[in-house]
Amino acid sequence: MEKLKLAVQNRSVLGKQQNTLRKTGVVPGNLYGFKKESIAVQVEKIPFEKIFAHVGVNTVFELTVGDQSPRAVLVREVQRDPISGAPIHVDFFEVQDGRKLKAKIRVRFEGVAPAVKEKGGVIVPGLETVSLVCAPEELPAEIIIDLKQLDDLGKSVRVRDLIFPASVRVLSNPHDTLVSVVRSRGARKAISAGVDVDAAPEVTAPAAAPKKK
Repeated sequence: MEKLKLAVQNRSVLGKQQNTLRKTGVVPGNLYGFKKESIAVQVEKIPFEKIFAHVGVNTVFELTVGDQSPRAVLVREVQRDPISGAPIHVDFFEVQDGRKLKAKIRVRFEGVAPAVKEKGGVIVPGLETVSLVCAPEELPAEIIIDLKQLDDLGKSVRVRDLIFPASVRVLSNPHDTLVSVVRSRGARKAISAGVDVDAAPEVTAPAAAPKKK
């Protein structure tokens, strides 16, 4: 697969004057790395958004600053306008061969849990990210959990259930829950009313926070 590439330019516009760049479709940013001074850069918004849709914050790609040699980088952070959602600042991080990184990897679910489809259970999400330490090329774009393994009420997937290469160190608590399936509120009411339902163990889902008036 061909490496993704993005070109940026050195930036001389600083402070409040950066708003003039944004109005012309240019996003100010910074490039930094381990024991390296930060470099002020700017990037065209459309090309950045296109590549960011592919790489997110966990995929290494090539960044060229002006006419310099390409660098292997990650997008470390994107600040966005709270109303329009447009990027207003981006941080790039230059990675080094052989040097491991600490990163938070997003958790995503796929599939349908049999305990939901067949037993009326409810999915309760847990952690949204898992913290890892590994080489840049080992960073997963995301952690995908197949809900098909939740075939009974009370079952869950925890951090300790995830499988990574031996070279990847997991920082998150191994006992933390990523997702679980619990008995629905309707089933609990049926039990209270004396209706015979599946006698699987019940797990209490966290209560929703009261709405502010």
